[in-house]
Amino acid sequence: MAIKYVKRLAGPYVGVGQTTFTFSFLIYEASDVYVGTAMSEAERTSILEINTDYTVSMNADQQATPGGTITLKTPLVEGQIVVIGSDLDYEQFLQLTNYSRFPPELVNKALDRLCIQIQQIVEKMGRTLSVPATSSETPESMIERLLKAQKEAQQYAKQAEESYQNAKDVEDRLTSQEGTLLEDLKAEGRKQVGNVKAEGDIQAERLNNIFDTSALASGMACSRRCWEVKQPISAGQEIILPNAQKYVVGRNHLMLYLDDLYIDPQHFTEVGTADTLSSKITLAFDLKVNPMRPHYLTAMVIPLGRQDTSELFDRVKVLEDALAQLSRTVAYVQTKE
Repeated sequence: MAIKYVKRLAGPYVGVGQTTFTFSFLIYEASDVYVGTAMSEAERTSILEINTDYTVSMNADQQATPGGTITLKTPLVEGQIVVIGSDLDYEQFLQLTNYSRFPPELVNKALDRLCIQIQQIVEKMGRTLSVPATSSETPESMIERLLKAQKEAQQYAKQAEESYQNAKDVEDRLTSQEGTLLEDLKAEGRKQVGNVKAEGDIQAERLNNIFDTSALASGMACSRRCWEVKQPISAGQEIILPNAQKYVVGRNHLMLYLDDLYIDPQHFTEVGTADTLSSKITLAFDLKVNPMRPHYLTAMVIPLGRQDTSELFDRVKVLEDALAQLSRTVAYVQTKE
């Protein structure tokens, strides 16, 4: 039978007390699926044992209605997550000789198994860390670098918060002496505190997000989405990528395919501001709907990565200058008094 692309992973499912969950990808035997569970998205997935932890009920006609149902022996508890994945063996059993027939049903089944095995690999690769083909960096060194960047970001965020607190303490001291200090000194103090707080907030937000941004720009956000074009698309019409798929504008992150044919970047346009996340594109040509032969668009995000810390040190310098200016103002007025 002909097999279209389908994600061979059902879920994640949640629901306290639930035991029955469905999947809709073709299988040949009950053992062709696996069931994984975890207590949170960040926790390592545990693989359950068939007939011990769950049972599988296959749909009778796998060609007309592929898939089936799994039933857990123990109901889900609060926070528990369940997924159902494809687990077809990576084996090929068909053997043809010059002295045997070539039954079409056996050849078709062998080709179907190969397609299913490829779809399993595609689904698993969509959840792995990858590096650009042009990079000599390994996934292990990338993870180490990103964790280091996260630690440094946390340190800078802490320093920004400390700078704000120091400025706030100065304001408190100035306020307590309002009977002896001039009103313009109080105003200047509040102005400087506001400047430092604003810069501190900007730095804290930027630094707290540096790990997520680095992960996207370095390749941890690789993804692939394929969908059927069900409505005509006019040239220049904005298209929203499905399943909240995003890319960074202007970094050559996005690759498009039409019916598995690569679309040159000159034939589509990224929509958004450079170096910001976007989920929209426009095509430079009209795409009509053909009911006899549907079109499929595929969007792949393969980041190349880029980091820039110069702006960070510039902003830290602004904080230091603001604090120094505030200290000089206070010292001058106190000496004058």
